[in-house]
Amino acid sequence: MIRRVAATQLAWAIRLGVAALVTPALGPVAAAELGALTQQLVWEVGQGTADWWRRRRRCSPRAPGGRDVRGNGHELVAVGGVGSAPGAGGATFALPARSLGYDPGDVTWFTYGDATRSVPSDSWTGVDRAAARLAADLRARARERPGIPVDLVGHSLGGVVIEAFLKEHYAGHEKEYPRLGRVVTLASPHGGSALAGRFVSYATVPLLGRLLDAVADVAGTIPPSSPTARDVAPGSATLRRLRSRPLPAGVAVTTIGAVDDVIVTADRTRLAGAEHVVVNPRGVGDHAAIVASEAGLAAARLALSGRPPPCESLATMLRARVEPYAIARAIGKVGAFR
Repeated sequence: MIRRVAATQLAWAIRLGVAALVTPALGPVAAAELGALTQQLVWEVGQGTADWWRRRRRCSPRAPGGRDVRGNGHELVAVGGVGSAPGAGGATFALPARSLGYDPGDVTWFTYGDATRSVPSDSWTGVDRAAARLAADLRARARERPGIPVDLVGHSLGGVVIEAFLKEHYAGHEKEYPRLGRVVTLASPHGGSALAGRFVSYATVPLLGRLLDAVADVAGTIPPSSPTARDVAPGSATLRRLRSRPLPAGVAVTTIGAVDDVIVTADRTRLAGAEHVVVNPRGVGDHAAIVASEAGLAAARLALSGRPPPCESLATMLRARVEPYAIARAIGKVGAFR
């Protein structure tokens, strides 16, 4: 194993050496950008390797089955992302709750609007409004089903809604809510979504913003000028406010990102005070696929059962450290109007 690590580091040293030779042939601006990117990647790979080696001492080589999770007697509240709304059986997104160990009767699917009439556009009204609704739902649950612990699982926007609920509603008012068990977020933009940020920037361009909103309206997708899109853009006022507040004590939170997620890159799924895991779902479309992928479900089952995170391969760690920068750079360069 040590030899493989050394070989990987040598390969990176060679790449960086080549970059050093190429840099003088570039213009001063491009050379400066390459130098900054190289420095950042060196730090990321070095830090990632150290973290990976340390975490090998406490990781789970095998995830528990769903029945192992169900044995804790908890119920589940599942919070979907942008566009989620009740479908067949009441599920709002493609999370196979039974595979996590919950019987259908133990699962409540959060809706952004009225439970009987919720539509996808209800999720476009902003993080704060959704978090307040989740808080109201959980307070009612505490009155109706006292003494039953609740686990929370959120996908994409749903994870940020859960974060806002924990920090701005639950903290300091724990007695008003059910006892919380474990919290898991999947592909959630706790650090913002670079792709969302790009489209939000388009909304500020005269005529283009209105055109994109009109296209979104026809297509039934989230408008770039919507409160939710603005909330999940990197550096938004909402994300800055949430970042300034700690997670409440005693709540175990695990965030799970996907290596090839271009909508929410793995680095932006991190949350201060939470366990962070990166998985590599099979196929394409990691952002949506993570909720039903075996890799994502295995990591979620471990978190929900209170066990250490899954053992991560060195290749996955390296990709998780490097690919987000390549994706963010591509998003930043493509379609920049200003």
